[in-house]
Amino acid sequence: MQQFISPLTILFTLATLLGSAVSASAAGIGRRICGPYKPLVVQITSQFAHGAQEHGFGFLVGEQDHRLYIVTANHVVRSRYPDNPTEQVLLRFSWDPGGRGNRAELLDTVYKPLDLALLRIDKRTIMGTRRVEWKGRTWCRRWQVEEKVWFIGRAQKWYVPPDQRAGILLRPEADLLGFIHIDIDSIQPGTSGAPLLIKNGLVGMVVNDSPEKAQAVNIDHIRRFVSVENPYPWNLVKYERNAEHTEVTSSTTSSRIKDNDQPNDQSPAKVKGDTVPQQNKVTKGSQVVSGEGAGVKILPYPQQLQGTDRPQGAAPAQQEAQTTPAVPPAPSPPKPGDMLFEPITKIELIRIPEGCFDMGSPKADKKRYNNEVPPHQVCMDAFWLGKYEVTLAQWVKIMGKKPRRSHGRGTHPAVPVTWEEAQEFISRLNEKTGLMFRLPTEAEWEYAARAGTSTIRHWGDDISCDQAMYSNDANENSCVDYVQQHGGTLGVAAPVGSYPPNEFGLHDMLGNVKEWCADWYGKEYYFSSPKKNPIGPSHSSTDPPARVLRGGSWLDGSRIIRAAARKWLPPGRRYYDTGFRLVLEDQGRVESAPE
Repeated sequence: MQQFISPLTILFTLATLLGSAVSASAAGIGRRICGPYKPLVVQITSQFAHGAQEHGFGFLVGEQDHRLYIVTANHVVRSRYPDNPTEQVLLRFSWDPGGRGNRAELLDTVYKPLDLALLRIDKRTIMGTRRVEWKGRTWCRRWQVEEKVWFIGRAQKWYVPPDQRAGILLRPEADLLGFIHIDIDSIQPGTSGAPLLIKNGLVGMVVNDSPEKAQAVNIDHIRRFVSVENPYPWNLVKYERNAEHTEVTSSTTSSRIKDNDQPNDQSPAKVKGDTVPQQNKVTKGSQVVSGEGAGVKILPYPQQLQGTDRPQGAAPAQQEAQTTPAVPPAPSPPKPGDMLFEPITKIELIRIPEGCFDMGSPKADKKRYNNEVPPHQVCMDAFWLGKYEVTLAQWVKIMGKKPRRSHGRGTHPAVPVTWEEAQEFISRLNEKTGLMFRLPTEAEWEYAARAGTSTIRHWGDDISCDQAMYSNDANENSCVDYVQQHGGTLGVAAPVGSYPPNEFGLHDMLGNVKEWCADWYGKEYYFSSPKKNPIGPSHSSTDPPARVLRGGSWLDGSRIIRAAARKWLPPGRRYYDTGFRLVLEDQGRVESAPE
């Protein structure tokens, strides 16, 4: 008996099949985009000393000498508690998902503000290792608003969300701090470290896997972390687009790349909104002595700087340095508190008196590190030291353009700067002015920071958000509310002179940006340091060799914002918060400046 099928049934069946086909096709867009990148993605399991585990993901970014380099979220591989160190980090690859895992090396390289960490593994130890294909694996720094975005990795599996659960990008590029603004609800705990992708390639990495507060770091910031701030390979290919056509070009396959991003090289006068601190002007009668080639003048130390330069209730990020009244030059020789004004760059310097102090931390300081002992007496000759950190406007005046990845404008400190770049600035400045500028020694720096006090900080033992710029980011956030309430900007340094000076009249000796010193870093140098004008050890105690950084910054917590706290960094590396201030050597031209 022949069964009768109604036309309605046929139409319904065809519609269902058509809808399924369309749905399957749509669901495959994300998978097709993410497919080529899946072999680069690793599943991570970190084991900590106290028995806890953390699961997440990471992805390959470079290959060199049979070793693979993997970027991930720092919290996936490091505990937030110092007494719970990482015991091992195991990686599983997509071509061996059921494997027991391969042990990776956790590199010391870390950047906490963006929650970035780097792993390394010898690929010869990985079972079933495949050749890593870098061609066609692209990254891009910009995208369209509301463009769809996918990720690879969730719940310890190489999960890719279906297209209907893909996220969207809310801004055309990352914000100032390097974070991507996304709207996505398919992310779940355990997704941290997963790559974010759009049709043109990688755009970032998930660092907050909360569905309500999903957050990712821009891929370009990751690239710079890996291969600009650090000497590791970056083999992903940069996606380039122009008005005529779209093309893909290779970034690099070497262990270190040259950053081709062109900084804004506008002069300070051309940068809209830039203002240089109102500097002291030296007058001869009613004539202002300034301009190219003008001599350096000695000014009496203004009495009003004995307290604070900031008017009552002024906002830190809005306050500009006060103008010193024009006064006749002081007679030579200089006296403690006298000031110098270098008219080409408008750098101001203060005469620091000779004296002795206890360098290092006493036992009573519970926050001290073991490289701050033993406390020992040091005696210093008088010297000239910059009243402020070197600013972007001053940097551009000598170097012609801003440092790479700089933030802020003219009166903000010049960051990020390597020790070697600071030396190049000093060399050009000395050639242009005929003077002898240099970085301070570590002993000069701490003597000036203490300014005759014996407390942990020049204002006392307690920490205060209205005394220094510190903890102004999402990880160390104790001053975030204060800065925002007073008109400041989250995640950057303040303009120089925004906070009260110490007793020597120096601003931002603690906080704002870390400051390079001339010395090699020696962990145990204090045990053998000479008493008179020490200049540091003959070589560094670290590998690779490192120079001293002092003062802490807007990125640091209160423990670093102490006069005795010592940090270090290789001279060719930079972070977002590395800057400097200058010492001026006593020269005949300074002491005998024309009347």
